[in-house]
Amino acid sequence: MQFSDTFLTFNLYNKNGYITKDHKYHIHQNPPNVLDVSGTSYTVDCSTTGPHYNPYNVSVVQPMYEQECKGDFMERCEVGDLNGKHGLYEVGRTRKQFIDTNLKLYGPQSIFGRSLVVHGEEKQKTYIACSKLERFIY
Repeated sequence: MQFSDTFLTFNLYNKNGYITKDHKYHIHQNPPNVLDVSGTSYTVDCSTTGPHYNPYNVSVVQPMYEQECKGDFMERCEVGDLNGKHGLYEVGRTRKQFIDTNLKLYGPQSIFGRSLVVHGEEKQKTYIACSKLERFIY
C-alpha cells in the first residue's frame, strides 16, 4: 500500500448554539441518498451511507481493534474510522483539523463519492449529519 498525507478540516455547529461532546465521525462506503432539493439546501438520508469505509478489510474484532486503532497506528484502523485515528469531536466548539496518512484522494480507494457521517453526542450510534465527499477544484 502506498500512502500520502491528506489534510482535512471541518466545522459543525448546532442550530441552538450548544456545544455537544464525544461525537464519533467516519467516512462511510456510500454517499447519502438525496431526498429533497429546494434552492441551495437539500435533505439527505444518512441511513443509506452503508458501513464504514474499510477497503483493506482491517479486522474490527473487539477488544483488539479499539486497543490497536490509535493515531500512531493508523494502518490498524479502518480507513474511514476518523475518530479512532484522530479522537472524538465536539460539535460547536472549534473546527477539527488533522492529517491522515491513509485517506486516498485518487485511484480506486479514493474517498470521493463516499460520505462523511457524524454520530450523536456521547458516542451515540445515531446519525446527526452526513454529506457526500466531492472533489472541488478552484
